[in-house]
Amino acid sequence: MKPIVYSICLVLLSSGAVTAADQVVAPPPPKLEKPGDVTLKRYLAEEQRRKQEESAPARHNVTVVKGENATVYECRRDGGLYRTEIDPKHGPVYIFDDTDADGTVNDGGADPHSQDTQMWNLMKW
Repeated sequence: MKPIVYSICLVLLSSGAVTAADQVVAPPPPKLEKPGDVTLKRYLAEEQRRKQEESAPARHNVTVVKGENATVYECRRDGGLYRTEIDPKHGPVYIFDDTDADGTVNDGGADPHSQDTQMWNLMKW
């Protein structure tokens, strides 16, 4: 029994033996010659910044139109009008929003039963 166990152990140990010639030596990392060379850290940072820019919300543009009696702020997102703020010389600022995203602000119009109402800023900080 013992010779069989010894022979099995010898076969298992000899098959798993690794010599120095069998080991793979990794090459040294390349030398960076210029400060502008891309490193993994810089590449990952640039990739993360690019992904954040792609997923960033759309740019907002505000057009200011100054008149004699009021200043009008037209707020646009991707070219579409979504809010108009009117700042009269006398009185509070009032706001019209585009609630149905059709590109025109909703001011109620001639419909007396319209639920679109004017809004005012009561507090701002």
